[in-house]
Amino acid sequence: MKNSEKDRYFILSPWFIGSLMGIVSLGFYLIPNKIYSYYIREPADLYLNYKAMIYISLSTIAFTVFGKIGFRIRNPKVISNNKVSAFTIGNITTVIIVLLVINLLYVIYTIGPSNILAIYANGDSQNGNYFKLQLSQAISNGKLGWISDLSIALIVWSFWTILGQRNRMLYLKIIISILLYSVNSIISVSRDNIISLVVMLICVYLGYVIRNGKLNFRKIFLIASTFIVFFGATFSLIGLARSSNITSVSYEITKQFMGYFPASYNRFAYVLDNRLEYPNSGWGYYSTQFIWDVPFISGGLDIYGFGRDLGIPLPKSSQENWRNQFVAVQQSGLNPSYIWTTIFGFTFSDFGYFGIMYFIIYGFISGIVFREFKRGDLLVLSCIHFCFLL
Repeated sequence: MKNSEKDRYFILSPWFIGSLMGIVSLGFYLIPNKIYSYYIREPADLYLNYKAMIYISLSTIAFTVFGKIGFRIRNPKVISNNKVSAFTIGNITTVIIVLLVINLLYVIYTIGPSNILAIYANGDSQNGNYFKLQLSQAISNGKLGWISDLSIALIVWSFWTILGQRNRMLYLKIIISILLYSVNSIISVSRDNIISLVVMLICVYLGYVIRNGKLNFRKIFLIASTFIVFFGATFSLIGLARSSNITSVSYEITKQFMGYFPASYNRFAYVLDNRLEYPNSGWGYYSTQFIWDVPFISGGLDIYGFGRDLGIPLPKSSQENWRNQFVAVQQSGLNPSYIWTTIFGFTFSDFGYFGIMYFIIYGFISGIVFREFKRGDLLVLSCIHFCFLL
């Protein structure tokens, strides 16, 4: 592989992305406490919180170093011809569309069109989190929670396989799939899913243009600009939908930004000082939640019940744990509208300072995934989003 190609792939590497995210995370601890409290209406322990900054720095270093180690492990397997027929891709994208339509209709029928319209029309949801809980329970009770995970994997896989082809019908089906997935995310009042999909599609596209020597500054600028606009629009739309009594749009958007990012790091600071204890913490629940909520299997086999029978202190369900997180945050004296405490906070809740070991494992796995991604392994491409979700 040419050195120039290696250099271009660097922007997609775990060590680059991990370092960038670590720097951004540290940047939130430069926000003055008074400014933060003005928007979030809670006590702040952000500004120059050295304890939190040290944990984040050590975790980031562990992730990036072991990401490089995982990447350097040789894989003797030869990747076979990854070309997939247009007929196969067409059938798969049709399945995605059908599943997403079923999911969309089920949610609309269960929650009610009037409730969905009300939350966007006039913020008529006194508690947006309650609405989201209703939606989560509706999907869970209908055993449709696996559709989102399967769809995002197939969309990413299909997108990679059609790049460079000139079949307009396949591109149309991919666009329809992405739009349907976005609509499902929007009515779920959830930014996470749609932003994760966009980030993964960008990574796959960058991998394609790098492999084919088509990457240039103009494309990077176009992709970055598109993502910023899309991210801002999605963030603002869903943020405003979750709020009521909006007096200033600019204030509300800033508050939502503060609540989505800096607030998470404020909660992490509280976790570090034992002022906030998340439910079911202290043994590894949050770091292994992807096992208990594994797509396609968890609901049908009642993995949570099986784990409790073995003596593992699991909640009855992820929904129960999610509800109890609001209670824990409120009892700590923080604003209960925001419960996320970053990956750093959850690993510390599970293992204390030994949580840094999680980033060693996570980085190592990410390095292996990145290596196979560069090799064009379709199996890795179809599962790459689970690496994002860990």
